This record gives sequence, structure tokens and C-alpha cells, in this order.
Amino acid sequence: MKIKSLMIVILFVNCYSGKHTKIEQGYDRNNINRIDILMDSDCLNAKMLIDHLRPIWFLERGRKSFMDEYPVRIYKEGSEEITKHSLMFIKADDILEIKYYDRYTAPTFFGLNHPNGAIVIRMFNKGAKERQ
Repeated sequence: MKIKSLMIVILFVNCYSGKHTKIEQGYDRNNINRIDILMDSDCLNAKMLIDHLRPIWFLERGRKSFMDEYPVRIYKEGSEEITKHSLMFIKADDILEIKYYDRYTAPTFFGLNHPNGAIVIRMFNKGAKERQ
């Protein structure tokens, strides 16, 4: 009897712990993927995409946020740091993905001095875009 009930519990856990998470169904609050960009055709550049789809990314958080000198850092292709103003010059058609790293994960990937997080913009390769 105990073995039978244990097998039922294992079967139950396996059935409900599979690929049924909200992220795998298409929504990730820390990511704007290509499908999101294509569905929001009104946005012409990276700044408009972030302002419209994930405006909370630009909010500075924490108790020192009013006096904080470190805004959210923005990186193009993961290495080139750009300003918030220069997001207006990146066309939405050229963007593959925009990813937000919060203040806990950003120092792991980009080092210290990221108390408000980081945004990374991945672009299409020129050859890959021409093949589409």
C-alpha cells in the first residue's frame, strides 16, 4: 500500500512540475523578446519599447534612490555601455532581445556599481537579418 501511494505521489508531482510555468508560456518580466517587439508595432525604437512594455525597468529603487548617482546601466550587445538618450537611435527592427538584470544579478555579470540593475540589448547579426 505504501509503495502504491508513493508511486501515485511521484506521478502527481511529475505531471504538475513539467513545463507549465508562466515564463515558458511566453511572459518573462525581465525580458522583451522578438515576439513582443513584433506584436508592439507602434514602438519604433528601443526607448519606446521599454517605456511601453516594461516602464518599471527605469525606476530607481531602494531607500537611497533619490540621492543615488547610479542610474540603471544600459549595455548594447553586453559590452558597450550606452546612455538612456541613445536608446532612441536604436531601431526596434534591429533588436533581437532586451533583457533586464536586477540589482542582485547585475553585479554577477557586469561587476559592482550596478545598484539599480542593468539592461542589455541584443541586436541581430547583419547576416542573420538579411536571411530572414
